[in-house]
Amino acid sequence: MLLCRYLVEDNSDTYVLLDMEREAELVRVLSILKTLLGGYTLNTAQDEARIYREVSALVTNSRKFIRDYLVTTLMEGRTKADRTRYSAETASLEELDATFEYIDATLSHR
Repeated sequence: MLLCRYLVEDNSDTYVLLDMEREAELVRVLSILKTLLGGYTLNTAQDEARIYREVSALVTNSRKFIRDYLVTTLMEGRTKADRTRYSAETASLEELDATFEYIDATLSHR
């Protein structure tokens, strides 16, 4: 809600008027949003499909290495009880990054 208000409020006003119906020009809102987010690109449906195919192929071709590395990494320093509850499905983003680095694959966070 605060972000939405920030996008439509006129920051040159000396006061803030609560107006739930307030609008702003799309160009202005996009400009502010772009400033807040920095550089970004939006993926098209074709981009999403291509990325999905590439990652799927990578994971399929490296399945054994990924599983071995994740199991070894995730089990390090864990108690026996934790090991029975912890599985590769609960890997963190950092652990997945390390896994892909291990198999010499680079993924962007896009």
